[in-house]
Amino acid sequence: MSLLWSFLVNGVAFYLVMVAALLGFNAVIESNSNRNPVIFWTLVALFGCGAVWSLGGMARASWKALRDPTVGIVKKSFAAILIAAVALLAVTVVSDVVRLALQR
Repeated sequence: MSLLWSFLVNGVAFYLVMVAALLGFNAVIESNSNRNPVIFWTLVALFGCGAVWSLGGMARASWKALRDPTVGIVKKSFAAILIAAVALLAVTVVSDVVRLALQR
């Protein structure tokens, strides 16, 4: 899989879908009178597991490109940028989960 495709699918698309799902389910939970927090925290745990999976996939693809001697300088540069983006996404995911935890 190419690095760009890995970044777009695992990073951007996954993050947007999961944030939309969490916000949608949070609205459903808040509208109910019982407000069961177990459902919400289960969704947060699923979001965290999926984020680890996607960030790991992007890091693996980048590392593979960096170690391959046949890969050109452009792809290696993009792999280095992608590793920085993985780090930034990891910080963003952790800060979002902490923000959600503090709001509860």
